[in-house]
Amino acid sequence: MRRSDPYSGEAWGENPARSTEIPYVSNIERYSGFSGTNLSKEKSADEDHDVNNTTTDGAKSSNSIFSRFYTTLRRLKTYIFGDRRAIDTIPIPIFIVFLLLIVGVLVWKYSASGLNTEDENEIQLPAFVFEHPYVSSSYYLSTKSLKTLENLELKQVQPKKDQLSGKRIPGKDFTRETTTRLAIVRPFCKFDAGPLPTTFECWQSFPPCKAAAYELGEGFDEENWSMNNTEKDFDQVGSHMLKDAKADVFLFYSQTFSENDEAIEAVDTILDQYFEGGGWADCFDNIYVIEANIPPELDNYSPAQQETFYNWVNGPNRQFEAAVRIIQSGEWGEFDGFYLMEGDSIPIKSYWLDVVLSEIEMNRPFAIMGAKYNGDKWDNFYEQIPISLLDHTNGNAIYNTSHPLLERLVGQLEVEAPCPYNSIPYDYRMSQMWIEGTNTTMTRYYYFYFQ
Repeated sequence: MRRSDPYSGEAWGENPARSTEIPYVSNIERYSGFSGTNLSKEKSADEDHDVNNTTTDGAKSSNSIFSRFYTTLRRLKTYIFGDRRAIDTIPIPIFIVFLLLIVGVLVWKYSASGLNTEDENEIQLPAFVFEHPYVSSSYYLSTKSLKTLENLELKQVQPKKDQLSGKRIPGKDFTRETTTRLAIVRPFCKFDAGPLPTTFECWQSFPPCKAAAYELGEGFDEENWSMNNTEKDFDQVGSHMLKDAKADVFLFYSQTFSENDEAIEAVDTILDQYFEGGGWADCFDNIYVIEANIPPELDNYSPAQQETFYNWVNGPNRQFEAAVRIIQSGEWGEFDGFYLMEGDSIPIKSYWLDVVLSEIEMNRPFAIMGAKYNGDKWDNFYEQIPISLLDHTNGNAIYNTSHPLLERLVGQLEVEAPCPYNSIPYDYRMSQMWIEGTNTTMTRYYYFYFQ
């Protein structure tokens, strides 16, 4: 069926024989709602409008843009309201406001749904993370492990509160009197955060104390561990660990936990292992997570640059000072001192914590107790090494935070932080200070700054 013969001069409907046929409707007319007549009228009106607004070359472009914009709005109005005669009574400005309101509602609904999704993903933190001392560490507010926080509250925070309030709670006795309370500080930085949990696996192989040995089923000779046995060697020093000594573990990050997910996950792993109970966990009353908040750009440790970059060891120096001040503050409890146990300090014998506690009892009072270097790397130039380096105590040592000498040494380190002496590791620098004080002479400065 043809529409009309373009060469016959007939218009649609002039031939009665063909007037009963169904008129052809194009796809545009069928799906847009505009008839061919309406489209042609719309086009004619648009053209008239364009002609009336194109008077000069300077105004032609702007009028053309306005005309298109105006036409688009009219068509949009027709699409929304359907009846073109009705929508002609709606002014364009009001229609624009109407569109803006619709867009605003859609944006608001989208934003609200996004916020609801985020709220659903956030975990409900226990109340203790907003209390002291836990609120002073960003770890407790940043971890995504609700299981870890719940175990911490159930097995450490709440039992301790209950016992301090006079209730009898089975398990660890947080209220028993002690003669020695030691903090085991495990410092770590950004690049060794990941391997940190593996260092605690050695504590299962070599239990820190006899309590852990009982748990792991390992036997020992009680007589050899008696304090009255004067023929024992270092590996058989007695301990009152189970009677009047306590120890807590501190996982100590050099920067800020909230800025490092890897550090948070490493600590989650260690805490989960601790709260499983048994093994090395039985040797410690509490486990805490603290931070030094050293800015990343200042947390430097680069031995390869020690002769060209005076700030090469700034990270460990500042972290050591922070450890002393945190333990001294008493916010996490009252301690006699702390054992700085770096990540590469690995026990090789069982009951090492009992030995450390016994050594503290037998050698107090002291400011710093540790060991000197006993290797053979210095043999070829031994005579050229200054006495302050030969006799310096390794940084993995026990520090008596109440001793006035340690206070003076750490205070001087803090004063020297912006000085060239900051290029000397804190343990060696404290040895220099001691030599200077005892000999009343200045230690020769061997680093590049004064060369």
